[in-house]
Amino acid sequence: LGPWSDWQWINRVLIAVGDQATGNLRSGVFQSDLEMPAYQAWTFLAEIQNNFGNVNTELLLASRESYYVGVKYAW
Repeated sequence: LGPWSDWQWINRVLIAVGDQATGNLRSGVFQSDLEMPAYQAWTFLAEIQNNFGNVNTELLLASRESYYVGVKYAW
């Protein structure tokens, strides 16, 4: 893998609130992505996604957690 200075680590949080003026938390998602370059044209990547909040709301209709691992090649 390439040097640590070339790695990218990105964290995101998305929150859905209700229609009320107080803005109660209905659901949310935390996503963390890591990209690691290797050699001249390869990139290894990993992603973790964790949904939280009330059941059957905007961001909890599909799944609670998901994990992805992949490889990209650029030519």
